Amino acid sequence: MMERVVIIPGWAFPAASMRGLARRIESRFEVPVSVLDHGTPSPNEDPSAPGHERVLGRILRQIEKLDQPHTFMGWSMGGRIALEIALRRPELVSSLILVCTSARFCRDADFPHGYALANVRALGRNLRNSPEQALRGFFSNATTASTYGDKYVEGNVSKALEHGTGPLLDGLAYLQTVDHRARLSQILAPALVLHGGEDTLVPWLAGQALAEGLGKARFEMHPAAGHDLLLTHSAWMFDTIDSWQRSLSAKE
Repeated sequence: MMERVVIIPGWAFPAASMRGLARRIESRFEVPVSVLDHGTPSPNEDPSAPGHERVLGRILRQIEKLDQPHTFMGWSMGGRIALEIALRRPELVSSLILVCTSARFCRDADFPHGYALANVRALGRNLRNSPEQALRGFFSNATTASTYGDKYVEGNVSKALEHGTGPLLDGLAYLQTVDHRARLSQILAPALVLHGGEDTLVPWLAGQALAEGLGKARFEMHPAAGHDLLLTHSAWMFDTIDSWQRSLSAKE
């Protein structure tokens, strides 16, 4: 069973936005939970480094403090960062829970299940010109905004811009650049891939392809969930995690 959990949020979602989820996981599974932050620049960052390297560098510096294996739960872009950790620091990863994520984000000729590159570039332009408006549009697409209300959206916009647009643009560079497909078979940790059938940012077929590429993965889809599955369908997610963990224990 899980002993320790590390959550990695998606793009534009600060660590603080995951506190409620962290408390629910702690209560349900009786395990300590921490949240990594990929949106706060480090004072030692190289400003000339590519944006995707800065994102990863922030996370790698934080996991240096870990001294034993954890279950890494990554949502959206956070799931792709979790894959990177499993590749670079496999001794720290006991298992992976990958929520609404994929090995590659942008669509291309040999990956039809991705998001349009033109849309990502447009989001970057909008972020530079009108960051609040760009983020409101993103949160409306990434979450069931009507479920949470304007206060939730505006709160996330404010938190996302706490350090300016630089870290957000770095995250977009990560989404456009990093492709893990060729390395998935190198990941040996067991993985649970969870997806929403109504996800419009990362189609469920991308999640299914991710599970098929991993060596030890189970794929589960909730047909009525969207990209914010871990917020709107947490009870289903917890039940699925519990079932998966029990199946892993039975194999030991």
